[in-house]
Amino acid sequence: VGGTWDPRAMQRLRELYAVSPGEIYRPHRRHPPTILPAEEKGNIRVSDFTPIDSEEKLLALMDDHLASRRGIRVIGSGWSWNRILEADKRSTNVVFTGPLSVGLEVDAGALRATVSGGASICDFVFKCEQEGLDVDWPAKGFCFTPSESQTFAGFLATNVHHSHTPTAYDWVESVRLAVFEHGRAVAVRACRQV
Repeated sequence: VGGTWDPRAMQRLRELYAVSPGEIYRPHRRHPPTILPAEEKGNIRVSDFTPIDSEEKLLALMDDHLASRRGIRVIGSGWSWNRILEADKRSTNVVFTGPLSVGLEVDAGALRATVSGGASICDFVFKCEQEGLDVDWPAKGFCFTPSESQTFAGFLATNVHHSHTPTAYDWVESVRLAVFEHGRAVAVRACRQV
């Protein structure tokens, strides 16, 4: 899996999809007509990282790295990316691709969604609006344009919020995490009372 990166195209996307301070992100005005996987967005050069497109591949990589005593650094969307954050030579930089970067299931009737950790916030809001839900999501960190949108995992990990707006805790009922249990990588579900 490889991606291409064109700085001029990225600049055009930033100009086209820019969000002004204080503006509520309205993806139906700014979002491209389709949701693209990470390897087709151009935010980051996927070829610079180890692409992971399934939970099974992630768990296998975790087991392999535990056995060889190496680390893993997961790169989200490239939003706020800085090379100083890359893993060292004894570790692997990973990016979620394919289904792990676009997994979005919205049940409009139940007002519930299942979202992959690698899916971007702007794609989620776009998908909700495609399903007929009118979503106003304050631009937390101004990262809700297709070229700069934070991933759901990044949003949860940093609990991005601004004054008087909901935090990740207010939006998320449960998460599925890849963890080590008894010396082996497994996926577990963690939830809170709602």
